[in-house]
Amino acid sequence: MHKLIVRINGTDAAFLAMPRGRVRLPRVCTSVSVFVFRDGMRAHHTLLDIGPGVSETIQEPGLFPEGLPIDWLVLSHSHEDHFLGLDSLCGNLRRWARWPSLPEARLNLHCFPATFEETVRSIFPHLDQVINHAAAVPGRPFVLWKDEVAELSVTLLEVNHYRQSAVAVFSFAAGGPPARVVCLFDFHSFHAATSPQALAGGRPDNPLFHRPDLLVAEATNWSRASGGARNHVTFEELADHIIDWAPLQTRVVHYSGGSDLKNGAGPAEFQRRVADGIHLHPSEGPVADWELTAAIQEYLHKRGFPRPRSASAGRQGETLVVYPPVETPAG
Repeated sequence: MHKLIVRINGTDAAFLAMPRGRVRLPRVCTSVSVFVFRDGMRAHHTLLDIGPGVSETIQEPGLFPEGLPIDWLVLSHSHEDHFLGLDSLCGNLRRWARWPSLPEARLNLHCFPATFEETVRSIFPHLDQVINHAAAVPGRPFVLWKDEVAELSVTLLEVNHYRQSAVAVFSFAAGGPPARVVCLFDFHSFHAATSPQALAGGRPDNPLFHRPDLLVAEATNWSRASGGARNHVTFEELADHIIDWAPLQTRVVHYSGGSDLKNGAGPAEFQRRVADGIHLHPSEGPVADWELTAAIQEYLHKRGFPRPRSASAGRQGETLVVYPPVETPAG
């Protein structure tokens, strides 16, 4: 009996000028863990992105599934809030592997060649000797784990955000229809339809995006009309993809809302209104997770999405069973 478990390790943007309405300290950047369980025992752990706070969070006492060992680390791109914990993670792995019965403390890393050059080679060259880099090819599935009947793979697809940024699509099959998890971190848009990136699969009509079991997607502001954020998708733009792709479950993470106020005043005006006790709608700036969830569901309902209750704000530490799949009721 196999299970695919996904845990949202962190939901925070790094280096924000404006904190959320409910401050969480320390901040943990956007990251997910993908676990395979076999007959009730943990068989595999792939970590997607290792920004500030992630390495510490996945090793909190009593956390289950445990963070270590890490079988594979996948990096989506080379922005600091997605890889700056790499040094501490490698140090923790070396310390963890001091036990004689444990394997050698090398980290298996899967990412695009440009991402590897801009992270390990440029920032942490001393880690090159303890990292096994398996270069990703856009659109080509890479097997992370398999046994006699089950297999977990990841496909990286290039998108517009920063240099060779990637969407990660995890696929898990165990004899029946595969389950898929789409992670849309730091995403702005897809490349032009005739571009090499689109021809390699980085386009919205790729079947990998359609009806995934789980979509974990970042949105930085509510609406592009309010100014938006450069190189990041807004929630209203993301909602178009949610409606087209019809995921069974959606978690929206990394919401900051720094440009949402219609007058363009930004964080200063937001803080003044909070200090004056003026209630803010999510379309005006960051609020509590439950308010963001309510606004997301209301918006999707108005757009005619058949399962608005399947979408919510992502919560740090939330753990979901993705396989075996369970159909989400319409709501």
